[in-house]
Amino acid sequence: MSDKIIPEKNLKNILDSTIKYVMCGVQKCEKEYIELNKIQIKKDNKIANLTNKFQNGKITKEKYELQVTKLTKEFQKTKENFKFIECSLNNCFEFIKKLLLIMVKNFMIKYKDDKEKLNKLKVYYKLFNKTKINIKDVRQFYNEFI
Repeated sequence: MSDKIIPEKNLKNILDSTIKYVMCGVQKCEKEYIELNKIQIKKDNKIANLTNKFQNGKITKEKYELQVTKLTKEFQKTKENFKFIECSLNNCFEFIKKLLLIMVKNFMIKYKDDKEKLNKLKVYYKLFNKTKINIKDVRQFYNEFI
């Protein structure tokens, strides 16, 4: 979302919602969180290695940023992350619902000039604004926009 600026209010909402979602998930989805954390540690170690390479001049800033973005996206699409999300949908629904809606709104800002993506995002907004959210819809959203 680097090419469009996210309003400061939205950033605060993202942070607040993320903290509440994760705290609920840690408490109610402990098993899934532990598995997700194992993957997170591996990702963080890879990013630390990339950081060292960048600081030592072995890779360019562009390559560093691309690799970090790639690792982050791969992490977000892991089966462990989706298991955590699915557990959260069952146990922390209001928190994940709010976070998903904020994510969709922010992508709407990013893609405000892209009618096709904007229309897809409007559909996701309606899907995620219901009293029940399907993990398949979340996966599809992640595959299209994350």
